[in-house]
Amino acid sequence: MPSVNTNFPLVHLETSSHDGIPTVDVVQKVTNALRDSGFLIVKSPELPINLQKRAIYAASHILNMDSSSAVITHPSDPKVYAMLHGIDFDIDVTIDPTIIQDLQEWYGAVRSTKDVLLRCIAIGLGMDDADFFANLHSEHNDSLRLLRYHRCWKKWGLLQLQM
Repeated sequence: MPSVNTNFPLVHLETSSHDGIPTVDVVQKVTNALRDSGFLIVKSPELPINLQKRAIYAASHILNMDSSSAVITHPSDPKVYAMLHGIDFDIDVTIDPTIIQDLQEWYGAVRSTKDVLLRCIAIGLGMDDADFFANLHSEHNDSLRLLRYHRCWKKWGLLQLQM
């Protein structure tokens, strides 16, 4: 059986300035990672750990709101989810504004990170327009899907669901 490498390259998405243009070194690392493994893990100064923790807290708070029609329990899968469309999502229940602000800040940071990554790919491919792929995604017609699975543990080789 062939061995499988599950160690995906970690790339720090540093830019040369506030214009979002990646450094030559970052472009090379992204290009190498995608060419050699097809995957990469990115670390971005746009997404500090504090912002990530606030976003996780905010998402958990939304998913724990039983009174919101945005929160859905999947009928055949042990998960609860909410679909939030775009950065200006609207929740149908009263919620602390900082919860929404934290998710919106995180969402904006993820979009900025996406743009840097897309610029790396365009530059790595030798394209004249570094913003070619970023411009294709400029409509921001994306969605954020919040997911919560119940805790699971392994027992006697079988996966059992903890409710």
